[in-house]
Amino acid sequence: VSVFMTEDLQPVFEHEVLLGSVVCADAGASEALRSRVIDGLVRFVKNPEMHAEGLQMNALTQDSSEPEKIVFHRSLQAGKVSFEDRVTVTQDAVIFDVSRQQALPASRLTVRLIEREGVFLLRFSYEGEPGQKYPEYVEVLRQKAWVAKDQALASAVAHDAGF
Repeated sequence: VSVFMTEDLQPVFEHEVLLGSVVCADAGASEALRSRVIDGLVRFVKNPEMHAEGLQMNALTQDSSEPEKIVFHRSLQAGKVSFEDRVTVTQDAVIFDVSRQQALPASRLTVRLIEREGVFLLRFSYEGEPGQKYPEYVEVLRQKAWVAKDQALASAVAHDAGF
C-alpha cells in the first residue's frame, strides 16, 4: 500500500459546473437531493470507465465507513500507466488523492457540492505538486480536457439525481 503524501499540493485549476436549480420544499428535500448527487459521484468512483475514457479499475477496496465519510482505495490503469488513488467521500465532497508514483506526480481533485439559493453546482478543484510546470499550450489543453470531462460527469450526475 502506498503512502499518500499530498499535503504540499498547490492549486492548479478550479471551475464550477451547474447541475441545475430546484426549489426544495424543505431541508429534507434538499438533503435528499444532495445525497443523490453524492451517490452519483460514488457511482463514478466505482465505475471510472463510465466517464473517463481509457481508465480501467483493477481493484477497489473500501475502508470501514466512519459516520461522516467513506474511504476507497483504487488501483487504476490508464493505457500503460498503473497507479493507485485514495478517494474520500463526505456529505458534500468527493476527494481523489493520487500520491507520487513512478513517473506520476502527486495530485488531488476535490469535487464539492455547493448549493446557493436552490442552485446546485459542482466545484472542481485541481491541485498538483509545486514546481510542476507545463508549456502554456499543454496547460490550456489539459484544462480543456478537465472541463470537458467534468461537464460530462456533472451532466450524468444531474440526470441521475433528477435535475
